[in-house]
Amino acid sequence: MPTQEGDDFYDSSPPNFIQQGDIFPNLPFVEIPPSRQLAVVRTIGVRRRINDPTPGPVELVQEDVVDSFADGEREHIVVSAIRGLGIIMTQTCDIDQTDLWMVCPAFSVDGSTVDPGNLFAGNYPNLFGLPQHPDSYFDACYIQLSDIRQISRHSIRLADRIASLSQMKQQALQDKLGQMLQRDWGYAQGEIVHRAGKYKCHRCNLFLDIENPAVDLRAGDQFPQCQNCAKIHKSAQWYLLRPHKKY
Repeated sequence: MPTQEGDDFYDSSPPNFIQQGDIFPNLPFVEIPPSRQLAVVRTIGVRRRINDPTPGPVELVQEDVVDSFADGEREHIVVSAIRGLGIIMTQTCDIDQTDLWMVCPAFSVDGSTVDPGNLFAGNYPNLFGLPQHPDSYFDACYIQLSDIRQISRHSIRLADRIASLSQMKQQALQDKLGQMLQRDWGYAQGEIVHRAGKYKCHRCNLFLDIENPAVDLRAGDQFPQCQNCAKIHKSAQWYLLRPHKKY
């Protein structure tokens, strides 16, 4: 798959420091097990809390079996991890001030349900596409902006960097991240009303030449279709109206 916009997506001469939009291979991405109970690491026999884990015999105990997390103490637990391609999401101006950096894992476009045309056209609100690197360091991939992980800065070396976004694409990433985290949201047609009151469609507030009257809805009702949105083949975004006051 060719690179988007020629070779302008990536900076061929990045600065001698790590910045937002830098791409690294083999970053460790930790995942917490999908369970309410955690597997706690204990010394075999005495089940003593381990403050500084070192190689040796231990046992894994369900957390409610022992006095885990007592008095706010730190515990060591079992997690799963994978190493893979990832991109720095922490803002450049904050990188030197924190030991924990935000990163997103990158996933291959090939074999996924993501449509490359829509991806690189920016049509996915929560995805950011990374075209194939011109030097073939990696194939076309994408990051999911809602899948932001924390990683120790000490696990990343500048020498391992394989790509940097160009200045314009850094700005595009920032814009996309801001839109994803702050975009307006409303209830869609068919969802259940949890709170009675007057509602309006947020999408209709964007247009000059249509009326957007409030509708009264009761708890337990389903949100209706918005006739204005239906005309332009969009879904409604119903939101509850509140008294005008400071917030």
